[in-house]
Amino acid sequence: MRDDVYGCRHGDPTRAAQQVSRALGIHLDLRLSSFHGNDHYTWSGEGGAEIIIQHNARDDHGTLELPQFPAHSVLLYASGLTDHAFDVLGQLDGIELLRSRIVPDSTF
Repeated sequence: MRDDVYGCRHGDPTRAAQQVSRALGIHLDLRLSSFHGNDHYTWSGEGGAEIIIQHNARDDHGTLELPQFPAHSVLLYASGLTDHAFDVLGQLDGIELLRSRIVPDSTF
């Protein structure tokens, strides 16, 4: 399963969620929470597909969730999408791929 992390240069999770929703034809739900860097957007699809858009939040010690990407205040996590959906995300204005990896499927 492919698991990508993108950085949003504009720093606005609502704007990123709107871009992704329009581009992929999906609806991301706003979740109000103190977890995941406060309010965040989520979408779940078939086969474990998932998108999460959140702030690159700081923990209790002031460390960023992904400290290797301090220039990106908003992160987009995408996993289990189709190749086409990943291609679309990679072409969105203001959103850049930070990390891509293949995670072995866990079958029981």
